[in-house]
Amino acid sequence: MEANEETSSLLRKGTSYGAAASSGAPPPPTSSPPVLRSEKDASGGNLAKKEWGPREGERCVVRFPKALDECLRSFDDPIIAVCQMGQDGTATGALKCAAIGCKMFSRIATFFTAIEIGVSVPLLLYFCGADGEAAWFATLMAVTGAVTQVPKRFIWRSRPFHVNRAVSTLRNATSSFPSRAVACSAIYAYLAAYTIVYPTENALHASLLWLAIAALLVPLASFARINLGVHYPSDCVVGGLVGIVVCAVGTALSWAETQGCSSCRTAKCYAMESAGEEAISWKSLDRVAWGVVAGCAAASLAATVLAVAPPLRFWNKCAHVGGVTLGCLTFHLAFLCKEASANGLRALPPPKAELDALTRVGCLAAALFLSLLLFGVGKIMQSKRVVRFLGSFRFIASAALFAIVYTATFSALAAWRLTVV
Repeated sequence: MEANEETSSLLRKGTSYGAAASSGAPPPPTSSPPVLRSEKDASGGNLAKKEWGPREGERCVVRFPKALDECLRSFDDPIIAVCQMGQDGTATGALKCAAIGCKMFSRIATFFTAIEIGVSVPLLLYFCGADGEAAWFATLMAVTGAVTQVPKRFIWRSRPFHVNRAVSTLRNATSSFPSRAVACSAIYAYLAAYTIVYPTENALHASLLWLAIAALLVPLASFARINLGVHYPSDCVVGGLVGIVVCAVGTALSWAETQGCSSCRTAKCYAMESAGEEAISWKSLDRVAWGVVAGCAAASLAATVLAVAPPLRFWNKCAHVGGVTLGCLTFHLAFLCKEASANGLRALPPPKAELDALTRVGCLAAALFLSLLLFGVGKIMQSKRVVRFLGSFRFIASAALFAIVYTATFSALAAWRLTVV
C-alpha cells in the first residue's frame, strides 16, 4: 500500500512539474525523481512501473554528462516554455486554439521529417527512371540512418518529458540526443536544392539554394520537436550539425562510386545496342550480374543481423531503412552498372525519353504503394506484441523483415523497369 501511495505521489509531482515548465516557471531541481512509466500487458493491465532509461540488455551506453545538461538548462528551458505555451491545461480562448494548432502542425512536420520519408525517395526516382539522382539519394539515406543512430544508440539523454521539463502525449522511449528529425530536415533541404539545379551542376547555386531552404525547414522542424516535448533545443542544434556532416559524407561516397565507371549522372551507364553493348530484358535475364546480387544480398543480410542481434542492438529500424536503401543500391549495381557485369557491356537500356502522363501517374502510384506497403509491414513486425512474443529473439523478426523489404524492393524495381520504363 505504501509503495502505491509513493508512486501516485511521484506521478502527481510529474504532472505539476510539466505544467510549470510549459508556463515558464522555474524547472524542478535536478534531484527530483524521474517520471515513471507503466508498461501494459496484452490485456491492458498495468505491469510493474520502471524509470525511463536505456533499454534492458543495451550495452556500451554512456549517459549524457549531467554537468553539460545543467550548463545547457539556461538555454533549453526558456525555449521549451515558449514553444509549449498554452499546453499546461489552463489556457483558454485564442491561446488554447493556438496551442492545439501548433501541436497539429508539429505532428505533421514530424511525419514529413521522418527518415522513412527520405528512404522512399530513391524508390520513387528509380520508378520514374531518374537513376543518377536515385543512386545518390539511396547512398545519402543509408549514411543518414547510420550516422544519426550512432549517438542515439550509445549516448543516453532523457527526453524533456522523461524528467518533467516538458509536457508530452508521446511516449518515445529512445534517447533524446540528437534530433534525427532536424538532421533529416537539413538533409531533405540539401536533396531538394541539388535536385532543382541538377541539370546545370552549378555547385554555388545549389549551395545557396540549400541554405535558403534549410533556413526555413530546420527551424520549423526544431519547433515541432520541442513543441511535442520530445527534444531539447540543444538536441535540435546538434541535429542540424549532424545533417550537414551527413550531406558531406554522403556526397563524397556518391562521388567515389562514380569514379572509373559510366555514371548514370551523365546517362552513360545504359547499354547502347547500337554500340555493340548488350541490353538486359525479360528475354535476356542471364545477362544480369547474379553473382553481384547474391554477394550484395548476403553481405547486407549479415550486416543487418549483426546490427540488430544482441549485444549490439543498434537500431530497430535497421531492417526497414537498410532493406530499402540497400535493395535500391543492389538493383543499381546489377542492372545499371556495366562495369559490374561479366563483360562490362551489360545493363538496362536507357529509359524512355518522355513518359506519357498516364505512365508517370502509374510510376508515382506504384512507388507510393510499395513504400506504404513496406512501411506497414515494418510497423507490424516491430509492434510491441510481436517484440514481446519473441522476447530475446526479437532480432529474428528484424532479420525476417529485412529479407522481406530487401527482396520486395529489388524485385519490384527490376520488374517495373523491365516492363514499363
